[in-house]
Amino acid sequence: GLPAISTSADASSPVGTYSIESQLGTMYSTNYNFTFAKGTMTVTKALITVSVDNKTKPYGAMNPVFTASYNGFVNGDNALSIGLGGQILFTTLANINSPQGQYDVFASAGSLVAANYDFQFVKGILTIGKAMITVRPVNKTKTYGQPNPAFTYVLEGFLNGHNATTAGVTGEPVLTTNASTSSGAGLYEITSSIGTLSSTNYDFGLAKGALTIDKA
Repeated sequence: GLPAISTSADASSPVGTYSIESQLGTMYSTNYNFTFAKGTMTVTKALITVSVDNKTKPYGAMNPVFTASYNGFVNGDNALSIGLGGQILFTTLANINSPQGQYDVFASAGSLVAANYDFQFVKGILTIGKAMITVRPVNKTKTYGQPNPAFTYVLEGFLNGHNATTAGVTGEPVLTTNASTSSGAGLYEITSSIGTLSSTNYDFGLAKGALTIDKA
């Protein structure tokens, strides 16, 4: 026959140690009696996977608030029901000056704690996109019958103390107008297009200027 072996522990029992009891059950022997000792059931912590959520930001902005999602709860548990406490510690090499690109975001337990769970961590990605600067044509004036003046422009919206040189801006925009030598007195748009403009960390927004033609 077999002994009857039991414990008070079950699938929902919290972390700890529990006695394993033995009783006679169906055991029988002609020449032996039986004594019964106890064993120990040890319930260890289950493992939750903490996955860092992917985030994006434009160049020159502060890092966003990092967050994470949890997987691996058992017995219908969730973060609220298990009394999940503390804060995850997030780290990344990216900062306000980091150029556009992708950066790892790592997580560690920090002060995170749960009575019946341990944690394993999966990194996330912070994607830094290009910031936006504006190409703004400078307003110009001419007299009716005269050739159009040379058009010029300014770049607005640099971050972190940059200018066109330190931001690595290369090339020139194309500035055009419908006005010509024979255009009458009035106000005419100066429009801009990207032309050969390029920058590692900036995209370009296009503004309009104005050409004022005065009477001769």
